Amino acid sequence: MDGLEPSGDEMIRRLYETGMLEAQHGKGSADSSFEVPKLFRFGLGLVLRGRP
Repeated sequence: MDGLEPSGDEMIRRLYETGMLEAQHGKGSADSSFEVPKLFRFGLGLVLRGRP
């Protein structure tokens, strides 16, 4: 993610707010673990082994 704007915590917050990331522990954008929702996995070309 080098060279992208915004970066760091601001990037995580914006991706979370737009729904591209889901917080794993229910702390919103302050969480330390996120997952890409199933809706976006195919479009991003993500293959998560062992995950439906």
